[in-house]
Amino acid sequence: MSDELHDTIDDTGLRTAFDGYRADPGGDVRIDAAAIAGAGRTRVRRNRAVGGVAGVAVLVAGAVTVPALFGGHDRAGQGITVAAGGLPSTGRNASDLFAEAKGKQEGDVKAGGDGAKLGATFAAGLGGAQPGYLDAGWQPAKSGTGSVRWALLTWAKDGKAAEGLLSADDHPVFIAVFPPPYRTCTEADKNGGRTCEVREVAGKGWLKIVHSKTGDPAKVTATFLRMDGKKIGTQYAFALSGGAATKVPLAGGRTELGALPVSENAVTDALTALP
Repeated sequence: MSDELHDTIDDTGLRTAFDGYRADPGGDVRIDAAAIAGAGRTRVRRNRAVGGVAGVAVLVAGAVTVPALFGGHDRAGQGITVAAGGLPSTGRNASDLFAEAKGKQEGDVKAGGDGAKLGATFAAGLGGAQPGYLDAGWQPAKSGTGSVRWALLTWAKDGKAAEGLLSADDHPVFIAVFPPPYRTCTEADKNGGRTCEVREVAGKGWLKIVHSKTGDPAKVTATFLRMDGKKIGTQYAFALSGGAATKVPLAGGRTELGALPVSENAVTDALTALP
């Protein structure tokens, strides 16, 4: 396809929509896609511009339509409206998805909320290896302050899928042992032939990475404890799998991808960049 398309387009609607967003950054940008499509095709399309828009999309909220995975099957020809740069949910119940997730307290899990914000921030940090779907949930912390948040990211391709489960605990509790578990590989970390490594991230905290045993299904779990000096901050954990990352089956009746959908380096970079 040529980089230039000679049809023209009236971009007044686009300018108006984004002018509105600049005036009210907390609001939505609503774009009439049908009107824009009816006005004609884009006059100039440059690959560099496309890449720039993709990078900025995570920062600007707008309305787009994307395919969804609901209740174990795809809805052909249908979609749901989400924020531009945001990710659609697979439509599964948050309490079911996060029933056994790290940090889960007694009581129901609330969908979306700060879990969705966490997932969007983490996904943006993955660069080009973007997931296609985001299911999120949260609970108030047992202490009454802070919260526990989860984000389940799904990568889907050709009837197959892989997932990664991200959790954030603002008030992690550790057993009074030395060295503390976030600074060492325990027997539990190495159980079943798994391999483990721990390293300090200068000025940020401690990172632990556990790999599945060679020959077992692909899985990597990265845990990052943010620290300010000796003060313990939020603990993040991301369990990346070549298939389902929870007890709930993959959405859309998909089968396991069988391989990790994003590199370990991308995961650790995104994890250690979280606030």
